[in-house]
Amino acid sequence: MGHDAHGRCLDAASVRRVLARAHAALVADRSTLDALNVFPVADGDTGTNLAATFGPIAAAAAASSDAELGSNVASAAVRAGRGNSGLIASQWVAGWLRDWDGHHLDPVEAATEAAWSARSAVGRPVEGTMLTVADGGIGHADAAAMRAGAVAALRRTPGLLPVLAERGVIDAGGRGLLHVFDAIVVELGGDPLRELPGGVDGAGRSEPLVADVVGYEVRGRVAMSTTGMGDVVRIQADLLAIGSDVVVAAEGDDVSFHAHGDPGRLVSAVLRYGELRDLHIEALLESASKGECDG
Repeated sequence: MGHDAHGRCLDAASVRRVLARAHAALVADRSTLDALNVFPVADGDTGTNLAATFGPIAAAAAASSDAELGSNVASAAVRAGRGNSGLIASQWVAGWLRDWDGHHLDPVEAATEAAWSARSAVGRPVEGTMLTVADGGIGHADAAAMRAGAVAALRRTPGLLPVLAERGVIDAGGRGLLHVFDAIVVELGGDPLRELPGGVDGAGRSEPLVADVVGYEVRGRVAMSTTGMGDVVRIQADLLAIGSDVVVAAEGDDVSFHAHGDPGRLVSAVLRYGELRDLHIEALLESASKGECDG
């Protein structure tokens, strides 16, 4: 395996394997993650979005030279982020590789920058989510301890976010991010997790009997002449003024955004900043149980 004698640093081949392994794990876990998805909307797509996000990320890593691995993956990540969970996770990966020097990466130390990058992309961070699990991986002595910290944080999510406790589940996005921590441990020679945390007391979200339209998801990219942290903050503020669940991330001249709310107003807000690309507008369908008198 491509790591140093101390079992700590990853080389380029190892980084590629970590991302490929995480993608494969997310594909395998997709249906469970979809079933656990209750926040911010119980629309059952967290696993689908994470798997779709990590496919292009892993492909970009596989196609990149060692020197360009970090920048190419970061660029692919901001374009590939799908849905709330996918865009946040993509920014975790971009932050994780931010200090890539073309040769080696300390995956444990890099988890701090990764968590900061993910949190910075979110307009109004909420605890009990993927962000909590990302923070659980910070400040550890080795990869195994990092993963254990993330597992412990994931188990705490129902106590931090009432809707999770009400539905009897842990956070779906947090469980998805745990696959990345697990892939790092395995690449460094450790054993994979035998079982990932699931629902509280084994419970999960039931299959939808009725699907109610509860709003709209708007996501896309804005091409700008130049971008910086100030642009991200301004776009976040504009979208937060008219929508919710806002995530904004920038890489190079691309700014990706995700928000829930009125599509016309959200699109008008981002058009002020540049050319709009890859616009997607989808109805948010939240599962609900039928009442005794429902048809």
